[in-house]
Amino acid sequence: MNLKDKHILVVTSVYPLTSDGNHGAFVREAILRMRSTGAKFTVFAPAYEGCSSHKLDGISVYRFRYFFKRFENLVRDGAPTKLQRQPLYLAIAALYILLGTFQLFWLCLRQKPDVLHVHWPFPHGLMAWPSSKLLGIPMVFSLHGAELLLSNKFKFVSGILSWLLPIAKGITANSSFTYGLIRKVYAGPVTIIPYGLTIEAKPTKARSLDRPASMLFVGRLDE
Repeated sequence: MNLKDKHILVVTSVYPLTSDGNHGAFVREAILRMRSTGAKFTVFAPAYEGCSSHKLDGISVYRFRYFFKRFENLVRDGAPTKLQRQPLYLAIAALYILLGTFQLFWLCLRQKPDVLHVHWPFPHGLMAWPSSKLLGIPMVFSLHGAELLLSNKFKFVSGILSWLLPIAKGITANSSFTYGLIRKVYAGPVTIIPYGLTIEAKPTKARSLDRPASMLFVGRLDE
C-alpha cells in the first residue's frame, strides 16, 4: 500500500507527553520513522491526570478524558496489574472504553483518516470498531503481548480478540513469542515486526575473572 498523502490515525494507550518522555516512546519512534513514506499521522491517546491535547514533533496528539484526573493513570505502569490489585480500576476501565469509543468516533468524523492503526486491540480494537464499521475506515492491529497474556486469565478477552482480529486489514506482532500467542486465537496472516534497539552494538570488553560478577535487569517489575 502506498502511504503517500494518506492520513493514519494511531490509537494507543501510551504516548510521550514531551520529547524526552519514555511512556510509549517506541510508538512515537515508529511514527517518526514512517513519516518518510509521506503519510500524515495523528495520535489518539488517553489523558494522563487531566493533561490536555498537544502537539509533539509537529504531530497532533488528542488526549481523551475518561475519569477524574486524580485517577487518570490506568495505563501507566501496567494496567493489568492495577486491575488485579484495585477493583476501583475495573469501573475506570469500563469508562475508558466507553468514553474513548465516543471521542474516537467524533475525532474520526472531523479528521476523516484513511487508516486506523490500533495498538493493543484489546481494548482499543473495541473502541475503534464502531468508527471503522460506520465510517468505513480500515483497521490495522499491532499486538505487543499484554492483551494476549490477559486473554489467558480472562476468557472473554480471548473471545473478543477472536472476533476482532479477522476484521483487521493487517496484523503485526512485535516478536515470535507474541506471534505464538496470536495463533491461539487467530489463524490468519500476521507479520512479525520487532521493535529493535536504536543504538549501535558495541564490542564487549574483557573482564578479569577475579572481579565479582554483576547482573543488569532490563524490564518492568509490575508483578
